Amino acid sequence: MPTYTKIPLSASSFGKSIVVTQTGISGTIVHQTPTSTGIIDEIWVYATNPSNLDCLLTTRFGGSGISGDASTLNVEAYAGHTLIIPGFILQGDGSNASSIYASVPSGYQSGINIYGYVNRILP
Repeated sequence: MPTYTKIPLSASSFGKSIVVTQTGISGTIVHQTPTSTGIIDEIWVYATNPSNLDCLLTTRFGGSGISGDASTLNVEAYAGHTLIIPGFILQGDGSNASSIYASVPSGYQSGINIYGYVNRILP
């Protein structure tokens, strides 16, 4: 029977927020899985916007910041915690880890705060 362990996002220090200020395709690392195909990460990510301006936040799933599927979501100013990744599954391919990156538009100065956790599922 599989076991579940709740852990912080890998880019978070002790569960603290990850501040996304990077622009462009590479962005800021949010989470990286282990390389094993037998370990599955169920990822829950929330964003807050401390600015008085709405911001488009782009997340990318893939092996590196320059590859992978992209999704863009508007994070409203002062809206509180907005769910941006609702329990999506990600795992390594046996040789490489899979990663999630986030970026903001060029010129956006305040940064977006990312919080979340991972339910790590072991066989």
